[in-house]
Amino acid sequence: MHRLVRADYVRGGPDVGTPQFPELPPPPREETIWKYMLESIALEELALSGLVNACAEQLRKVCQCEVLDPVSPSEMAEIDSSVQSLLGLVAQKEKILTQKLKLILKAQKQLDLDDSDEDEISGEFFK
Repeated sequence: MHRLVRADYVRGGPDVGTPQFPELPPPPREETIWKYMLESIALEELALSGLVNACAEQLRKVCQCEVLDPVSPSEMAEIDSSVQSLLGLVAQKEKILTQKLKLILKAQKQLDLDDSDEDEISGEFFK
């Protein structure tokens, strides 16, 4: 039976119980955090627009096929149901994104007001 032993431990290297953590970057500045939150909304909006464009493209192809090869009423109903379902989900997501944007703007405005109140208070104190 062979026993595997790391050379570090044989030579008195790092302890098994001592974790090694990577050095963390400094936390982002407040302006950067606001920018990231707004960018996340913009990216979600971009993804939703891609879905809506895909629906439009699907309908365009169906209309083109209708001219060359008629689509049955059941196929048209299935496509319509699929498009309605997807657009309903997109509309729900839009409502959520709108609420998220309102909350971000409200929080940012409140923080700006709090900062200006602190400036006024500290300015009055030192006069």
